[in-house]
Amino acid sequence: MKLIRSFLSWFVSITTGILIISAINCSFSAETLSASILWRILFCGFCTTLVTLFFLFLYERAEKKGQVFAIFFFHYLCLCIIMIYFGSRFGWIPATLPGACMMMLDVAGVYFLTCLFHFGASKKEAKELNERLWHKYQEDSQSPTNL
Repeated sequence: MKLIRSFLSWFVSITTGILIISAINCSFSAETLSASILWRILFCGFCTTLVTLFFLFLYERAEKKGQVFAIFFFHYLCLCIIMIYFGSRFGWIPATLPGACMMMLDVAGVYFLTCLFHFGASKKEAKELNERLWHKYQEDSQSPTNL
């Protein structure tokens, strides 16, 4: 159940990030978003969420800063490869070096938005957990068996 919840959380945030970056890109060009693009965004969100869950598994087991940095780099690289491939297949970018560089910037934007969202959610969850522990500690210290 935890894996499904994690998948859904990451899927929603990644797909929303892709949609936001796509909307920004479309606002600077004459393109519009069509229904087929929306299904392709969902598909790309699904694929990149699977990759992200794999790398999150590795992040949790990293013991050194160098390992975390390497995992971060390879995670970003895999996301770029996936999105450059699908971006060129779907006609979002030309299959050229500038097209690939633009997609890498787009992936960085989605990565930033997604990390920002999950950092905020994790911070809120940690605060709530700390408050619950504090209240539990207060209750335990005031119980008659501890006096």
